[in-house]
Amino acid sequence: MVDHHPVAITVEVKQEEDIKPSPALVSSPQHNDALEQQEEHELMRVAEGSVSPSLSSVDMRMTSSPSSVPRRDVFHQESGEHLRSLLRCDPQVLQMLKEEHQLILENQKKFGLYVQEKRDGLKRRQRLEEELLRAKIEVEKLRASRLRRDLPEYSSF
Repeated sequence: MVDHHPVAITVEVKQEEDIKPSPALVSSPQHNDALEQQEEHELMRVAEGSVSPSLSSVDMRMTSSPSSVPRRDVFHQESGEHLRSLLRCDPQVLQMLKEEHQLILENQKKFGLYVQEKRDGLKRRQRLEEELLRAKIEVEKLRASRLRRDLPEYSSF
């Protein structure tokens, strides 16, 4: 079996203007299929393990994720029946997954509201700055006209 470790790359951009994010990288479908089969095999092996409390039945290998069940397989199943069969109908696990899903949805909604409020605040700030700039221009025009009116040498031009 070949271990595939995710690689993180940090890219620094030293430009002042906004840059569009790069398009998502697409990996080969054969690699994805092999990875999914490997994860499904691992999930089946974990699910079929002994339920005895002895330490000999515990899988002590190091994994890259905090849970021994690959999250990708858990959340991308087409049918709930398949998920239930993989998890042996454990109601506690299903309840925890449901609660986690609800929390994720709530967080996404809150984040969306935050982003919208941030946009609205930035638009309002821009409008106020434009108003302030217009007012400053008007004040300068009034000062200039007052100077022209008060100074006789400038009024002769």
